Amino acid sequence: PSAPFRMMNARCGNPVMDSSSIIYDSSKWTPVGDSVQGCMHHHDRAFIIQTFRNTATSGKVVFVGAHFPHSASNGNLKRAAEAEMHRHKDALGVIFAADVNREEQVSTEHVVLGDVHGAAHTVGVAAKGRITSAQKHPSCCKNDGFVHHSDRVATTFTHRDRKRTSL
Repeated sequence: PSAPFRMMNARCGNPVMDSSSIIYDSSKWTPVGDSVQGCMHHHDRAFIIQTFRNTATSGKVVFVGAHFPHSASNGNLKRAAEAEMHRHKDALGVIFAADVNREEQVSTEHVVLGDVHGAAHTVGVAAKGRITSAQKHPSCCKNDGFVHHSDRVATTFTHRDRKRTSL
């Protein structure tokens, strides 16, 4: 991507079978430590977790990006996300963006609590006891006419002021 945007990648398989990326605005966000990367299903279905510090406020967030398997995950994402939140107890909370490969009737909150952090709605210094998620849209997949609601975005916190925050 062009400046000031930067990209981090996680890859699974050899040869690479899957990848997950984070694209962020480096003029607003600085990575804290190394990213945590892994696979959610054997050597497939990549995830990436990165803690970021806001350059203006110094507030921290833990970003979780993933490409979920169609079946149950192996728990690697949940263990990694819970460990990252434990390492950064002063983080505001979690920002989650993923292709969850679950149909519309499966709530984003259910996915986050089950596969990302069992207490996600209460972790983070700005947690409000709930998970706020974007409206679901049919975004997948081109081969069958975009009828699935697999792509999800959510946070475990609400921003304290009304300014727009972007990652």
